[in-house]
Amino acid sequence: MSQGVLEGEVVGTSREITFPDVAMQIAEAAEKYKSVTIAGVNDSKGLKAVHDARIEVKNARVSVEKRRKSLNEDALAWQRDVNAKAKALTALLEPIEADLEAKEKAIEDEKARIKAEAERVRRERLDTRMAKLFAVGHQGSSILVEHMPDDEFDKLLAEKTQEHEARKAEEARIAAELAEKDRIAAEQRAAEEAERQRKFEAEQAELARQREEIARQKAEYERQQAIDREQREKAEAAERAKREAELAEERQRLAAEQAKIEQQRREIDAERQRQEQEKREREAAEQAERDRIEADRLAKAEAARLESLKPVRERMANYREQVNAAIRRVPIPEVGEQRVTLIGNTIEFFIGTLVDIEEATK
Repeated sequence: MSQGVLEGEVVGTSREITFPDVAMQIAEAAEKYKSVTIAGVNDSKGLKAVHDARIEVKNARVSVEKRRKSLNEDALAWQRDVNAKAKALTALLEPIEADLEAKEKAIEDEKARIKAEAERVRRERLDTRMAKLFAVGHQGSSILVEHMPDDEFDKLLAEKTQEHEARKAEEARIAAELAEKDRIAAEQRAAEEAERQRKFEAEQAELARQREEIARQKAEYERQQAIDREQREKAEAAERAKREAELAEERQRLAAEQAKIEQQRREIDAERQRQEQEKREREAAEQAERDRIEADRLAKAEAARLESLKPVRERMANYREQVNAAIRRVPIPEVGEQRVTLIGNTIEFFIGTLVDIEEATK
């Protein structure tokens, strides 16, 4: 269906909207493409026919939409008529396009389903193989196991199963040997434990006899200790009373001596404070005299220095006045503003230097 069959002219004073031959072309397309089908996922020719038919119908629908927009440019009223006509034509085209699109989508969906199913089967087959190998203690590469033919996998599984059974038999034999060794060791431990128990009971009986003898000796010892303690406490009480009397007498003597020592310490402190005060007053008077003598010396030295510098200050003052007068007599040359500023700065620096020298001699 070409764009040319959809183009027409608007005729009559009523501005009738026409799309010449479009209805007939739609009917032909519906009849023509109704029988277009796709045989299966491998029917590339049928898929292309459905795809091309859908594109052609879509182009027709797009042409109707373009015609509608073109007619809408004349007037709003005409636009409503154009929209209605285009909508009717589009309504006829859309079911055809939708049917073709559904056929195309059904094949694409089927392809996706087949691919997903193939992936599921592959994953399930690989998981089953890996589970069988893991059950017999083998952890191989999943990539090699996946691409291994069934006969090779069955052979590998049989080998690993045989090795697994051999390992289990060896483990069972080792476990039986260990169990027998444990039984013999248990019997030996039981006999040793019975002998230890017999010796323990004999030792306990001897210990009981020894404890009784120790208890008897302890009682006799405690009785004798009580007698000795009573005698010792009487002697200690008498000795303690004697020491307390002697300590009381000694404390009285020490208190008298301490009072005497405190009196002597107070007298010594008073004398030391008096001597320190006299020393501070004497040192203050001596320092004041030294300060007076130093001040007189510095005053005389400063007066002598100023007197010696007086001729120099006079000559510097005269020299500065002569320089100022000479500068005032010198005519200013005709130079630029920048050169004038430079000359003025130089003169000011020179005069300032003379002033600094004069001040340094004061």
